[in-house]
Amino acid sequence: MVAYKNESKVVREIARQLRISSNTVSNFIRNPESDRRKKKIGRPKKLTQLDQRKIIRELKKTGGSVGNAQSQSGITHVTKRTIYKYIKRSKKFVFKKRMHHPKWNEGHIKNRLQWAKDHMS
Repeated sequence: MVAYKNESKVVREIARQLRISSNTVSNFIRNPESDRRKKKIGRPKKLTQLDQRKIIRELKKTGGSVGNAQSQSGITHVTKRTIYKYIKRSKKFVFKKRMHHPKWNEGHIKNRLQWAKDHMS
C-alpha cells in the first residue's frame, strides 16, 4: 500500500488492485504503525490459566470435591459453581455421583459376619 501511495495512486485504485476495501487502505495510510489485530470482545474470564491448572492439579491429587480443591488451591475470588462449570467444560474429568450407604456399627458387622459364615457352604 505504501508503494502504491508513493506512486501517488488514489485510495480507490490501491484498493481495487489489492482487492481489499478502500476503508482499510485509507486507515492504513493514515496510521501505518497501528495494531491491526482484532480486539477481544465479551466478558473476561474469571479463572486465569494458572487458576485452572491449580484446580485441575488439586483434583487429580486428592480426587475430592470441588469445594475442597478450591480451598486447598487457595482460589477464593470465584464461587464453587464457577469452578464446577469450568471443570465440566474442560472434559478432563467424568462426574459420578458417589454411592452413599449408612455407617456400620459393631452390631451390623457382627451380624454380617455371622450371615456370611452361615451361608459359606
